[in-house]
Amino acid sequence: MSRLWLLPLLLPLLGSQALAADGAAKYCPGQCCCDCEDDQGGYAKMPKSAFTAKLSMPRPASGIPIKFDVMLTNSGNHYDPSTGKFTCVYPGTYYFVMHVCLFGESVYAHLKKNGQVMHKFHSAWVPGWPGVALSGGAVLSLKAGNQVWLEVTGTYNGIFVRNDIDSSFSGFLLSPE
Repeated sequence: MSRLWLLPLLLPLLGSQALAADGAAKYCPGQCCCDCEDDQGGYAKMPKSAFTAKLSMPRPASGIPIKFDVMLTNSGNHYDPSTGKFTCVYPGTYYFVMHVCLFGESVYAHLKKNGQVMHKFHSAWVPGWPGVALSGGAVLSLKAGNQVWLEVTGTYNGIFVRNDIDSSFSGFLLSPE
């Protein structure tokens, strides 16, 4: 006797994770829902990719990826704090955001994908102000193997950190292909 009648009762407990007939997890493209089936009868498992990293030292070098080296979250380990680069494993739409503090100097920064500038950020330092913050983000379409990073450009590099002030870089998968 088939126990398929149990499936509607168990799926809410499993969330979007279930196994195909062969035991392998399957991802359902498009909207992910508990009753989404592929042509082999398997259920979807939503891929996870997210990170947030903080900077431990102020004024990172210009022209190379900023190494945000203090990890808060690294779901999937797709961000490498030793290189400052995020490497896409799951093709799809991602959101990247940076929040940096400035002190003593302006900042020009670029969000890059495979070496190409995707977004430019700038904030000016105003003498006499106690500090300035710069935040910005972008939604990017990525393919597997694409790399994304943030780098300071030119000589303007007032990115600042200390024990009570953080500068951070985050990214996460919005919707897989």
